[in-house]
Amino acid sequence: GAESSLQVQYNNNGGVSNLVVYDSVTNKNNFEAAFTYITNDSVRLGPQQYLLLDGSKRVTRLVTQSDPSRPLQADTYVFDYEYNTEGFLATKNLYVNGSKKVNYQTVYTYSNQQLKSCRMTIPSASNQTVLEAALTYDEKTTIKNWMYTFPDAMEGYPYLTILNFGKKVIHPLTKVITKIYNPANGSLLDTWTTEYKNY
Repeated sequence: GAESSLQVQYNNNGGVSNLVVYDSVTNKNNFEAAFTYITNDSVRLGPQQYLLLDGSKRVTRLVTQSDPSRPLQADTYVFDYEYNTEGFLATKNLYVNGSKKVNYQTVYTYSNQQLKSCRMTIPSASNQTVLEAALTYDEKTTIKNWMYTFPDAMEGYPYLTILNFGKKVIHPLTKVITKIYNPANGSLLDTWTTEYKNY
């Protein structure tokens, strides 16, 4: 098993300067990133990784690789993030290896300040669905500035508690049901059900 913790350092402007994800079982760092601010809206995370921020300090682009430890063999991923007028993340577009067309697109749906669902599709394949998720919350309990609940956020999981991806939900999760589909024929491959309780 693993017991991970985050260690974050901030600069004088309130921006993140260093992030370490530490595994206390194996006594090693699983992930580390130094944040170098090239400009106010451009942040380098490593030789093959960088972020772009908007005027509200929200992430608008993340450039990374499938395996940064093997840059010559890795795929290059460009994630573009778009926000709605309420300030929530509305759409995420993924471009792979310099593609000019969106390879994968996730659309997020909100109701009453809560992320209710997301759907990831392949636009070039007649918007074939590859992932969809439904989220439910304990709407009797209001929480403080918590964390993001994006079911498809594999690319940014180390950053979700420290970077700005728009407004956050105001109630705690009780359940997420995520369905994974075969991109070739649309058949259901797997269903993941995650329940949260005893806050």
